[in-house]
Amino acid sequence: MGCMGVLCVPYGDGADMTITTEEAEWLADWVEEEGGLSLRAAGLRCLLSLRAAGLRCLADERDALKAEKVNLQDDLASVERERAHQQGRADRNAAEYAREQKKREQLQAENAWLRDALRLAIENVEFWAAYASPYFQDKHDLAGDLQKLRAALGEKE
Repeated sequence: MGCMGVLCVPYGDGADMTITTEEAEWLADWVEEEGGLSLRAAGLRCLLSLRAAGLRCLADERDALKAEKVNLQDDLASVERERAHQQGRADRNAAEYAREQKKREQLQAENAWLRDALRLAIENVEFWAAYASPYFQDKHDLAGDLQKLRAALGEKE
């Protein structure tokens, strides 16, 4: 939104003269050098018009910048809300992961305890089975029971 403008300045016979900003600056310099009274007045009028146009242009730019600032603030607020949402999600995920990790560790500890208990039970069955006669060991399939217990541990005989 450039402020480079074209202005209409009243000319001597009632017609308007169109000049650019550069021309107005040159005209102001020339009037100052030559000292012509009517030209000086026209030059001052021209400068005042330029200043008024420049102020209008600056006001327009200011308003546009204010609107852009509001849009940027809205965008920033939206980004902040999204960041907070994502951070909350990450925090919830981290908490859920920590709970799951703790649960996993508890289950692993319980599994290890149960496997140790089963090994002890197998050892005790084998130890006490030595007191049973071969007849009762065969009758109650002691070897089959021990094989099933070892299979539960994932061990072979």
